Amino acid sequence: YQYSMKTTSLCFIMIASTLLMSVSAGNYPNEHGILVLNNENFASAVAEFENLFVIFYASWNQFSSNQVNEIPMWEKAIANEKFKVTFAKVDASKEKALAKAYDIYRYPTVKMFVSGNAVEYEGITYKEENVTAWIRNKAGTTARKAQSVAEISTLSAVDRKVVVVFFGNKKDSANFAIFNAVSKQFEPSDVEFLFTTKKEIKATYNVPEDAKAMIVKNFDDGKVFFNDEFTYENLKAFVNLHHYPTIKDFDDNLGRRIFNKGLPALVLLTESSGTDLEDMLRKAAPQLRGKIIVAICNTASNPNVGRRLLHMVGLKKEDLPAIRVVYPKPESQLRKYIPADDITAEGLVEFVEGIKSGKVRPYSPAEPAPETNDGVVKVVVKDTFNEIVMDPTKDVFLEFYAEGCHHCKKLAPIWEELANDLAGIPNLVIAKTNGELNFYEDIPVPGFPTLKFFPANDKENVMTYDGDRKKDKLLMWLKDKLTVEHDKSIFDGKKKDTQEL
Repeated sequence: YQYSMKTTSLCFIMIASTLLMSVSAGNYPNEHGILVLNNENFASAVAEFENLFVIFYASWNQFSSNQVNEIPMWEKAIANEKFKVTFAKVDASKEKALAKAYDIYRYPTVKMFVSGNAVEYEGITYKEENVTAWIRNKAGTTARKAQSVAEISTLSAVDRKVVVVFFGNKKDSANFAIFNAVSKQFEPSDVEFLFTTKKEIKATYNVPEDAKAMIVKNFDDGKVFFNDEFTYENLKAFVNLHHYPTIKDFDDNLGRRIFNKGLPALVLLTESSGTDLEDMLRKAAPQLRGKIIVAICNTASNPNVGRRLLHMVGLKKEDLPAIRVVYPKPESQLRKYIPADDITAEGLVEFVEGIKSGKVRPYSPAEPAPETNDGVVKVVVKDTFNEIVMDPTKDVFLEFYAEGCHHCKKLAPIWEELANDLAGIPNLVIAKTNGELNFYEDIPVPGFPTLKFFPANDKENVMTYDGDRKKDKLLMWLKDKLTVEHDKSIFDGKKKDTQEL
């Protein structure tokens, strides 16, 4: 099971080209109308163009490189829009500083920079209507005028939806621009942004004189007022803090938000409600607001989500109820933190604070090295990783797997065949490591199986295979990536064999 974490296996569309409205490419290099950005010119492009749509891709990744063919559909679909969008691309496999700065760990990744503020496309389908609707939402004016108290009441009555109301209008240019910019960071299905100057609205909601905005919702405290300095950072933090319940139900939508955005979450996994552990969590939750997402996953009432989450955090049904903190940082494996079984509400708050300060370290399992390692597929554990995988004389193709993973079991005989077929290349290692029992802190492993290629003499340039896991596809991909000396006829013969099969 994979929630697409920053992979994560979300396959984003490579879009390019300036959208018909003559947006100047300035002095930026371009290919077929697509700006080509790099470490040197990226910041100036973000500053220059109001709506900069950037596709981060990898030249070695076939899928992300091929998405440029989708350009004409996008151009045609938004040809009559009033807004202007500039399209650009970055080869993140080469522009490593940009990739690190913007958390690019999957290809392609799409971000729109709206007045300099980055918004990431997180759609799970890439049909024309999905992507163009997202573009319209981010490039156009998102906030709209509130018509009445009844409208606000009706919108906020929708389950888990919140309404953010700004007390001003477009004439209040500076604050309205901030309000509209923040609105682009949220999806309209979750958060509605309205503005008003109507006195009856303020009177109905008993708005204090110093309040510049408010959130109306049908959970927790019902409404909350914003009276801090009206800045982009403050308003965005305010909406982030209040647009979810203090304790959330863990479902697919929340899972995608946590794992796609790399957000830390504290989750109680349980088969029943009203346990002592839940009571303790409810006491701690108000003190954790704004620090970490707090959620309850009932594995009995939501078995599909529960089963996948249990697998991800390494728990079994007989272990429940249990609390786990997950921190899906995109640049590493999933970080898991395990509090003591008898932890108190106060202790849980301290535990979370310790995670944020770095005093509490993630659970870091490591298998013992095997006594023998003579198989055609080499076994890698945490303590032998540097010796085997980081050997500068070897190309290494490594599978991260999990014991209970169906796709891993299906891949196992194919991986063995691949190793046998290429055994004649002495400096190529086909290997595997149990990603549940060995924690590699600095390697992105969004799910299982994950296949990574570590080139000889260039271990920084790790490549992730995300194609079809059939042997002939693996062979074709690996043929182009090998850096060590080898007899190329080995691949030609194996390709012929697979075709005959």
